[in-house]
Amino acid sequence: MMLTGSPGAREFRLTGTAPEHWYLLNMRPGATFDVEVDDEGITEVSSDRGGIVALKFAERAGQSVYVHEPRTGQTPIIDLRSPPSKD
Repeated sequence: MMLTGSPGAREFRLTGTAPEHWYLLNMRPGATFDVEVDDEGITEVSSDRGGIVALKFAERAGQSVYVHEPRTGQTPIIDLRSPPSKD
């Protein structure tokens, strides 16, 4: 399945009969995007230099998919496994 639209974000739904392979066209070339699928975590993907993002969904049962540029201003992730350095 191929989708076109805004170079910064796409949103679509995976029906049970949807194809396994999806290609998002006209995305920002060479950029990183977050992929959010209902009831799953965020996955990071990159577009090629032509602005194409290739996605594969093994399970398709009505989930919503949101592909967008990473959000800025998020709280940084702090690693609690090791004590902070005393520099």
